[in-house]
Order: sequence, then C-alpha cells, then structure tokens
Amino acid sequence: MLIEDFEHVGFTRKFLGYFPGSDLRTAAHAIFAGSILDQDVEAALGADLLQVLKLHGVLDRLRPQVRKDRMITLNTNGPLFAANRASQLNQCMVFAIIEAAKLEGLKVGRTTGFVTGTRALADGTAPDGVTSGTASHCEAYKHLIFRHGPDIDKRYAAASRLIADYKTHIAGLLPGHPLLAAPPSLDEATYVFFENHRICRLADHASMQAQLEQALQAQRVIEILADAATAAVVERGAWTLAQVAGQCEQVAERVTVDVHVAPAEIANASALVRLARASSAMVDLRAHSSVRNEWQTLLASIAAAPAPSSVRRARALDTSSLPNAVDASLVRALDNAIKFAVSTGHAPKLGSLSKDLCAEVGAIWERWHASLIADADLCFDFLRWLAQVDQTNVSPWDGERGDIQRMANALIMIAAANCIIPLEPISGERGNFGFETDAIGLATGCDAIGGDLIAIRTEPEDWGVDALILSATNEVVVNNPPGRLMDGGVASKTFRVARRVSPAIIQNSTYWRALLAGDLTKWIEAVDAEFATWKSRQDDELNGVAQ
Repeated sequence: MLIEDFEHVGFTRKFLGYFPGSDLRTAAHAIFAGSILDQDVEAALGADLLQVLKLHGVLDRLRPQVRKDRMITLNTNGPLFAANRASQLNQCMVFAIIEAAKLEGLKVGRTTGFVTGTRALADGTAPDGVTSGTASHCEAYKHLIFRHGPDIDKRYAAASRLIADYKTHIAGLLPGHPLLAAPPSLDEATYVFFENHRICRLADHASMQAQLEQALQAQRVIEILADAATAAVVERGAWTLAQVAGQCEQVAERVTVDVHVAPAEIANASALVRLARASSAMVDLRAHSSVRNEWQTLLASIAAAPAPSSVRRARALDTSSLPNAVDASLVRALDNAIKFAVSTGHAPKLGSLSKDLCAEVGAIWERWHASLIADADLCFDFLRWLAQVDQTNVSPWDGERGDIQRMANALIMIAAANCIIPLEPISGERGNFGFETDAIGLATGCDAIGGDLIAIRTEPEDWGVDALILSATNEVVVNNPPGRLMDGGVASKTFRVARRVSPAIIQNSTYWRALLAGDLTKWIEAVDAEFATWKSRQDDELNGVAQ
C-alpha cells in the first residue's frame, strides 16, 4: 500500500540487495533470538535494525518509492512487530518502510484490537472492536483490507471443529515450546501432490504428459545457491545432499546437483566433486554459467546448469558428511571386489589366488572391514594411502572408480601377508598399516606420483616406511647402500644414529603372483623370508651404530 508499483518478490530481492554481506541477518538475529511468542520487538528494531538501515542508506533508497497519495492505518490484534509471528524478513521490511514514510512526512496510523464487524457510514466504512490508545476508534475508511477479520468462523466453518481442537491443544504447549508457533515445513509429498494437481487441472492435453515428466525430473534435482536473506549457502530439493551422499552409487534413480555458487563458498567442495565421480554416474554435478569456470578447475567436464527454479523450501547446506560418505562408497566397492576375488579365486590384474589363501584373506578382511566402518578417521587415513602415495598435501581418493581394483588388490596382498606377519590398519603420517612394535608399512594401489611412475623412488628416505605392498607395479627397487651411519662430526661431540634401511617389499611381480596362486605354505615362507631379511638389515644397522 505504501510502495509504488509494489511486487513482493521483486521488492524483497531489491531490499536484500541493499545490504552487503550478513549485516541484515546479524541484526535480525540480535533482535529475535531468544524472544518468546508474541513478544513486542519494536523497541529492539529501533535500537538494532535502524542503525543498520541508516549505515547502508536503505531509508534514502526507499524514500523515493513511498507513495504520498494514500493515508494508511495499520491495525493489529497485539503488537505490530511480534516475535515468532510474521517472518523476520517481512517485519524488517515493514519497519524500514514505515521509517522511510516518516522521513517523507507521511504518518502511518496505528490502531489495535480484533475487528468484530464493520459499519457503513456516510463517508466510508468503520471497523468495530478497534481502539486508538485507550479510546474507541470510529474513523471511517474508503477501503478496509482484512487479513482475517469479521466472519472468520463462517469462512472457516468447514474446518471449524479441527481449528477449535488445534487451538485447545496448542494453547497448553506454546508457553513451554514457543518454536511450535513457527510455520510448519511442508512434507515432500505435499509439493508433489499440488504440483501434479496443478498440471492435471490447468495444463492443456498436448503438454500435460511432458509437464508431469518435467515435474518428476524436478524431484531428482538439488539446487545449491546463495540465500540473499541469510547471506548463507542453502540447498533446495526433494532430497538433501546428505541423503544423496549417504547412498551415493546406490541411489535408485539418478540425482542431479546444480551449483550456483563458487567452490570457495562451499565447505568440502572437492568432496562434492569426488562424490559425483564415485557415484558411478548416479550423481550428476552441474554448474551455472556464472560459476562454471571455477568449478572446471575441480571437474573439467562439469556440465552447465540452468537457472534455479525449485519451489521447495531452502535448507542450510551441510556438507560435513561428504568426505565420510565418499570413503563409505569406496569401502563398499572394495568389499565387493575382495568378496568377488575370494569367491572366484581370481583378482583382475593380480591373477589367480589359491583356495586356502582366499579363505585367510576373507576372514582377515571381514575383521578389517568392521574396523574401518567403525572409525571414520582410521578409514580416511587408511584409504588415502591406499589410493595416493604422494601425501605432501593430504590427498584422499579422487573418486575415479577405475582405480578401485588396484586398491582392492593391495588389500588382498596385505591381508595375505597377514597370514604370517601380524599387520593392522593404522592412521599414520607415512603409511597405513603397522606391525612389530612400531614399524610402519604402506600398502597402495597407486602407480604414479605426479607424472612419474612410483618406481622413481629408490631411496629408503623416499618412502619413509619399513614395508611396502604395491599392487600396481613390479618395478620398485629401493637401494640399501653400505655405510648407513650418520656421523655428527667432531670427536668430543660425535653422535651416531641408524638411518632407515630399505623396506620389505611385496609387489605385483611374476614371482609374488605365482606364490599367491600356489601353495599357501610357500607363500607364508616367502613373506616370512622377506620380512626377516628386512629385519636383518635393520639389526645390522643398529649393531653398527652400537659399535
């Protein structure tokens, strides 16, 4: 009534654009946080919001939009600005418009009371049941616009019993649970029902089926975008991103995630990309043209997303579960690959496995599988080494499912080695399994470091571990040159310590593959000999230091 050519959505977007960052949200939080139902917050709006309006010149921007050809009186049955009634944003906008009207010399009248009826007078219509201050308000108006008003019982007669029951029920709950007064969140089935009902009632016959299919596809789209009102990143859709991530490659139907903000604005953005890769094309990631270039640095093949169009409510975006969800997807894939190898006696790229060895591997993997599922941190660290050798910067599995068999083969080899050498998954800075008292090993399906093969690492210090189990190469040779003592210098202050010796190595060579396929006893003897030789090198080095 007070804004020229007012249109709610357009005006709201313009109003939000007056505030950079989160200043409006911060002010609203200071005003409404902790308020009880129906608490009058007008004084708080004047104390906190008015300063923000002045700081950003909002009132000056609103003044030219205020209509001066109307005299407005606002009537409320209680405070005009009441906590937990109208939305915080709407209350902030109304307050700002009233303040702008004051600056234009336009006084907005205020009355209170529930309108019980109306009376026709010579110069207009007067409401009954309304007071101005302490006196009855008898002024006549050209127009009376009611949100509820007279005849409410008649208008809602069909649901009158339900309304009465609800009022009785909620009255006793609100004092102790004021949040119950907040508007309810619509169930997904409600969106589906009304959208389909709209199409069936309003669409022409020729386009009805296409619109129904489009509505069905919309149920499988999640939009990630910035919410101007809260200055926060939100998601909209029938699914939440966390729900999709939890199922990943197991979702029944393909889900599309459209991002409308840059990766820098999303926590765990790289994990979102890994999720899309890990999903076996069941999660399709697209980016709006305004941010597509930034996303292409993470996913070069990312497709273009259309403008946001979801009518579903916005939720705060929570990406905290994405890294663990990707790890869980990888564990499922590894579990399937290992169970296949155990049941068939064959692992692609590794070859045949003896029946006795398969039995041992299956039992050991069952125990390790339970440990990894139970400990997210252990799972993350164990798997990142299984996928990537270069961990200068912590680098988890990138989601490429083509690497899974190599990682599964590394797990098979480490489980097979466990037949004689007790090995356990660990969360380590240099490797992912432990043995002996404090020895550390690295099992990996990785075959390259950057643009080089991992065989480029030829010195013990390059690896920093005591054992290597490598399923994607047969070329790694680690030197063990003589004179491994480090001498600190002058006679009176000389110190000597043992340098790391070359590790025990089991890799995907003809020799080790033949042992995996053959008699279990010979495999055990070979693994025992490999670790015994490493131990001998270590003992020789330590004895040299002692001497």
